[in-house]
Amino acid sequence: MTQQICIYLLVREFFQFVWRKKIERDISQGVPLDEFSIKAEKKRQRERMAEIEKVKKRREERAIEKAQHEEEMALLARERARAEFQDWEKKEEEFHFDQSKIRSEIRLQEGRTKPIDILTKHLDPSDDFDIEINEPYMVFKGLTVKEMEELHEDIKMHLDLDRTTPTHIQYWETLS
Repeated sequence: MTQQICIYLLVREFFQFVWRKKIERDISQGVPLDEFSIKAEKKRQRERMAEIEKVKKRREERAIEKAQHEEEMALLARERARAEFQDWEKKEEEFHFDQSKIRSEIRLQEGRTKPIDILTKHLDPSDDFDIEINEPYMVFKGLTVKEMEELHEDIKMHLDLDRTTPTHIQYWETLS
């Protein structure tokens, strides 16, 4: 039985299906006979294949556009994350700077001044602390190498973060 089916299918493969009733109906409605020729059928087949190729090409283009869009979105997300990280980093630096100011004021109130505290007070001498403000270079006298290194680091931090006025910037640049 299966062998008979295979033979039948092989024989049918060589014959093209013709929709006779449709053709008869079209002819009775006035469609020219040229439309039903082998040449016309081949032309329609080429048109269908061309349409299939166009669809494939559009699908590939959409896939490429989608990949580019996803890549752009990923890039934007990375940029946003980088900007957010920079904001956090800047806020953290500002926090440390504010904390150093608070520590400086506490040391001044308690009489445990460091050289950076005195240099900072030169910029804002309006506070009511009992500190004799000499010339800033006098702070460097008598410091050990370790104290000089600490002072240098503190001055660098103030130079990076204390940019409120051009006077402050110039002051810290001069000291560094």
